[in-house]
Amino acid sequence: MEILIITGLSGGGKSRAASYLEDIGYYTVDNLPAEMMVKFADFCAGSSGRYDRVALVYDVRSGEPTDILIETLERLKASGVNCRMLFLEADNQTIVNRYKETRRMHPLQKKGESVEQAIRREREWMQPVRDHADFVLDTLRPLHRQAPQRAAGPVRPAGGSGRIGRQHPVLRLQARHPH
Repeated sequence: MEILIITGLSGGGKSRAASYLEDIGYYTVDNLPAEMMVKFADFCAGSSGRYDRVALVYDVRSGEPTDILIETLERLKASGVNCRMLFLEADNQTIVNRYKETRRMHPLQKKGESVEQAIRREREWMQPVRDHADFVLDTLRPLHRQAPQRAAGPVRPAGGSGRIGRQHPVLRLQARHPH
């Protein structure tokens, strides 16, 4: 069984990455609290192969301390599950622009606070998670400006070439810990 935890900054592209993974055969679950991931992995392991490739999206909306996600990742790996974590990010201006386009508030934005302030607070809060990620993806530029083989790392289609289509905002894959 393979589990890919997708996390990162709000506005970093987690939903688009999850949609792409679903398109290539992953079973995806959005906004799953870390405390439920081990139980969900147990459920998937007992599914007779039905849930062999799973993507779990985790973000700040859970309200959990980040150390719970890090401990969960370590527990899953220690139990023998092929579990990796993908951290998605972009520069502050790109994230601000994405929030302007959608006209939504940043999930950590307080009344009277700028989006930039919320992004800075989220970066600080998520830094320990980023440090434990197996892969860090910068979603700033369109993929066709990057080498496809570099971007395809942890998200290859089953039996496919491992190439990711141009319409997906996946960039600058950088392995944090070699496997």
